[in-house]
Amino acid sequence: MGKKILHVFTLLSMAETFFDGQFRYLSDNGFQIHVLAHKNVSEGSFIEDNKLIFKNVSISRSINFLNDLKALFIIYKYIKQYDFQIVVGHSPKGALLSMIAAKIAHVRTRIYYRHGYIYTTMHGLTRTLFKNEEKLVSSLATKIVNVSPSIGEIAIKESINRAEKQCCLGHGTCGGIDTHGKFNPDLIDDLTRRSIAEWIGIHESDYVIGFCGRLCPDKGICELVEGYQLLKKRNESKALKLLLVGPYDERDVLPDRTMNQIRNDSSIIVTGFIDHNLQYYYSLMDVFVFPSYREGFGISVIEASSMRIPVIVSKSHGCIDSIVEYKTGEYVDISSDAICAKINQFINNARVTNKYGESGRQDVIQKYDYSIIWPLILSFYNSL
Repeated sequence: MGKKILHVFTLLSMAETFFDGQFRYLSDNGFQIHVLAHKNVSEGSFIEDNKLIFKNVSISRSINFLNDLKALFIIYKYIKQYDFQIVVGHSPKGALLSMIAAKIAHVRTRIYYRHGYIYTTMHGLTRTLFKNEEKLVSSLATKIVNVSPSIGEIAIKESINRAEKQCCLGHGTCGGIDTHGKFNPDLIDDLTRRSIAEWIGIHESDYVIGFCGRLCPDKGICELVEGYQLLKKRNESKALKLLLVGPYDERDVLPDRTMNQIRNDSSIIVTGFIDHNLQYYYSLMDVFVFPSYREGFGISVIEASSMRIPVIVSKSHGCIDSIVEYKTGEYVDISSDAICAKINQFINNARVTNKYGESGRQDVIQKYDYSIIWPLILSFYNSL
């Protein structure tokens, strides 16, 4: 039996999104990976494919005292049952409960995997509450893994934790992306691409502005949609499309004005959640725009870059780490006017901005391919 590691997530879908393949790699290299989470995904293949020992536990994303207490007790019992000496907590609630349980159980190595901050876009008492929760989780952990350098910088600047307690593996991300087998523009089948384009209403003559992620205010969707309306007025002779790849967020809901703009504009395409062939949707884009207010790491930005798409991204934490300015893309302020002006600049300077796509792919291959990141993660766990 190899070293045992317990990972605690609020939702199993988070583990599947960011750690699929990585957990199998760790298992193949001598680790026994246990996962506690709420199984909100129907597919069971993720658990088997990654050789996981899984226990389903209901962990509420919102504050629910009785449910939280029950989940805390289950996590504690599981830790004691298997005598874990390494426990890793993910997401605000999963990290909080796992770090408390691990501390009570006297676990030697308690790792907080920091995927970002939710308090930075909050205000007043709510901001104070969630910032203090962040400090509490950080104090309970013996080690913090930041998924980007910028969120580590915020931790020091705002006195959330000591510098020596935290690290960032490589240049960031949870585990990199597959730049060769998946997000590789050279593997795109033209027939499949044209079929998807026809299905969602995109023509070869269209200039496509793309986005990928949850559709909510925190992602800058309001400013992006408004900026797109301004852009159309500046380019009335051009066939423009705004391709929004992702689901509407059920908690961080878009305002009525933005929803109406989306519904009433036939040139705005919303795909909903895409669980396969995501690379084909990127291949339809001429430019990728990601004006998010907060991220752990802008993973969709490097996915677009890997597909040779020039990118425009905000300077928010997490996002700022995802490009090399004037080499792989450019930064933009989160305002409709700034977004409109920047996209218009890309439209009118295609020869220059297309170079960002090629440079972006090479940068991602060198920094973020999973073959680069996974050995760093294995080395980290072996060092504990």
